[in-house]
Formats: sequence, C-alpha cells, structure tokens
Amino acid sequence: MLEVLTPPAADLVTLADAKAWLNITDSSTDDLLSSAISRASAAVTSYIGRQVLAGSYRETIELPPLAKELVLSRWPVTTLTAVTVDGDALDVDTAARLDGDTGTLARLDSTGRSRPWSWACRAVLVVEYTAGFDTAPADIQDAVLQLIIAAWSARGRDPGLRSIGIGDISLSYLAPTAQPSVDTVASLLAPYRIPGIG
Repeated sequence: MLEVLTPPAADLVTLADAKAWLNITDSSTDDLLSSAISRASAAVTSYIGRQVLAGSYRETIELPPLAKELVLSRWPVTTLTAVTVDGDALDVDTAARLDGDTGTLARLDSTGRSRPWSWACRAVLVVEYTAGFDTAPADIQDAVLQLIIAAWSARGRDPGLRSIGIGDISLSYLAPTAQPSVDTVASLLAPYRIPGIG
C-alpha cells in the first residue's frame, strides 16, 4: 500500500516554457494554456503509470520469507527516511542498501552483506522515502510540450480535417486514430514507464 505524504507537483512543464515554445509573449491566454499544460501532464503521467516529480511516500509491503530485495513503487529514490520490519526500526545507514535510480532496497547484515528481510515468516515492511525528479527530465518535458503544441495548433479548427481544396471543392479527413495523443510521444516516455504484465 502506498500512502502519499507530500504530493508531487502535477504539471510537468512550466507556463513560461510552454509560452516560449508557442511564441506567446502576452498573458491573455495564460489560463487556457495552463489548462492545456495540466491536461497534457496528466495524460503523460497516466501513460507512464507513476508520478515522476518529487514527493514523499510511506509504503507498506508484505514480503514472503527469504525475500532479499524489494522494488519501491516510486523512483528515483532521493532520500530513505525510515524502514521498519514488523514494527522494528532499522538504521537506514547501516542495515539497508538502496539503489536510488531503480528504487531497489535490500536489507544488510552486520557485515554489510545482503540478507533476507525475514528468515522464517512473512515480513511487513514500512518504508518512508522521497522519490522523483525536482524537474521533469528533458524527454518527458518534450513529450508534454509536443502534446500542448498539437492541442494548441488544433484550436478553432476541425481536428479531423487534413486538407481542403478550393477549385472544385475537395476535403480530406484524417483517420480518427491520427489525432495527437500520448501514443505519438511514446518513444520519449518509454524509459520512465512502469512495465505492464500480460
């Protein structure tokens, strides 16, 4: 179970960055653009399957006997605050090893070697930590900005219209699946996505 102690910011790009990409120099459309930023950020976060900006969490995990490593739900982990095993606090500096980039946590014995979290029975771990980036990585920001630019460019026109002719009047439309979506920026987001099962 994951409990959010300090929620991360929702918007993955700033209003100033979006305005710069769109060459907007006044504030007349700030509210509309802020809404577009929030929608694009939410779509990207949903696609990735986790928050990427910094937040604080308390995660409760039930592990089977002899389990040595666990992967936390959020990463990269920047600070490991507390770890308890069945209610007993561990010294996070000497009794646990964290790979912050992957969020992998292992228990250590007194010699610094990896050991099971529990020898004979299931163990309940409670881990408090801070995870996420201070600012979204450049490729995530690029993905959000591409979605914003596509949405902004489509304002006020038929989003399905691909071309229009004047002489002898000719219209052509895009396929419904050709609309800008997170799928169009999926390659930028792949390194951050939680892998699916099945």
